[in-house]
Amino acid sequence: MEFEIIPVFHGFPAKSSRGFLGWSSVYLIKVEEQNQEKFMLFDTGGYNERFELIRRLKELNLNLKDINSVFISHLHFDHAVNWTLFPNANIYISSGELVTQETAEDLMVPDFHCEKLKNHINTKTIEEGDIIHGFEVVSLPGHTLNLMGLKRDDTYLVSDAIKNRKEILKSQLTNTINKELAMSTIDFLLNNANIIYPGHDIPLIKKSGNWEPVINNKMSILYPDHLIDFNGKPKIELNIKD
Repeated sequence: MEFEIIPVFHGFPAKSSRGFLGWSSVYLIKVEEQNQEKFMLFDTGGYNERFELIRRLKELNLNLKDINSVFISHLHFDHAVNWTLFPNANIYISSGELVTQETAEDLMVPDFHCEKLKNHINTKTIEEGDIIHGFEVVSLPGHTLNLMGLKRDDTYLVSDAIKNRKEILKSQLTNTINKELAMSTIDFLLNNANIIYPGHDIPLIKKSGNWEPVINNKMSILYPDHLIDFNGKPKIELNIKD
């Protein structure tokens, strides 16, 4: 079964003096099943990205009804909330993510979405080892206790199990419910993956034992029309230095 992983949004690891920016990764997985193309969205971004998400899917010649499946790695606000946009999609999420007390008490989980997902007709709860469009579900606990990712051969979509390239070092871990579990998950990924799609960074590929981003990670903050900063520029360019 052929597949292609297409970036809709590359994640970017940044926060402001007001808190998390929540610029997470969103990937479109295109597979061919029985001579038909199927489309699965891996995570959905945040509310602030709704219009841009729709626009970028249109650039790929897709409308919201064309998405067959939505995979939600975990219920945090920057990954899960846009599942409601896709009327024809099966919504895949860990059963544990929907029922645990940790989820109920997690301030990063948006109100009402857990209950809505439990009662949604197209919600499909998943466990490790399940197969979705040829990808295997893998349990990646630590950031949340029930975070799930997908793997195909040595390619892993891991969401916030590894948020950015520095977390490969493990000493740079932040924002985890269980740090010991998170470190164990990272060890598992480093021993089994050759390509990693993080939750807030560019895809990383292993070369000669080192992990390298496939491209530079750049982001822009745009001022409204007719506004400029003190340097006379209409935007701020953000770049990650290795």
